[in-house]
Amino acid sequence: MNKAKLIAAAGLAISMALLAGCGDKKIDGSSDANFQKSAKAIYDSLPDEKKASFGMALAQGQALGIHEKGQSFAQALDGKTADEAIAFIKAGVKEKTTFKW
Repeated sequence: MNKAKLIAAAGLAISMALLAGCGDKKIDGSSDANFQKSAKAIYDSLPDEKKASFGMALAQGQALGIHEKGQSFAQALDGKTADEAIAFIKAGVKEKTTFKW
């Protein structure tokens, strides 16, 4: 992925993160619009110290294309809470960035 596309994807993910939320709230990945709306609701409900983690996770996940085979990023996060989404994305980032011999 070239630098411009990576920056654009990160910007989009950060924008989506600013539209998100947490607690028992879950991500709705049924469509991009629902994903953005639910992510904002989750983000808005998070304590300040957790907003950065959630926003960064969404940005990284979007930029690196973290998802399950045959699913979009939003679909892969469908039904997950903020903590579950962060854990899922961290695992995906680790998988994508670990060098395999």
